Amino acid sequence: MAPVTEMANTRLSYLALGLALLGVFPAAWLLYPWLWRLEGLVLCPFRLVTGLRCPFCGLTRALACAIRGEWGRAWGFHPLWPAAALTLVLAGVWCLWRAWAPARGVGGRKWWVVKDSNL
Repeated sequence: MAPVTEMANTRLSYLALGLALLGVFPAAWLLYPWLWRLEGLVLCPFRLVTGLRCPFCGLTRALACAIRGEWGRAWGFHPLWPAAALTLVLAGVWCLWRAWAPARGVGGRKWWVVKDSNL
């Protein structure tokens, strides 16, 4: 495969992943009303197999509540929802930046390298 095609595929992959990560928030907003109708339905694969709650159980509902501004309810479902939300945002933005950023191959200047400075 040619380097240009590989680079385009990589950028497309980063774009798709970034949009998927950031798409969790509008999806949680839209799915909020249906989350409460599925009260008895277990969606967690770990819980289906073992019958035990996994460390991530409750995060979907917590994020959905937080997006709707129901902070107390969000904390009740899972106390680590702010860390999960921050991780999703940072990872999504990073992936989108990687998809958008110019290639730093041969002759490409790295923006973080400061040359000829008197620091």
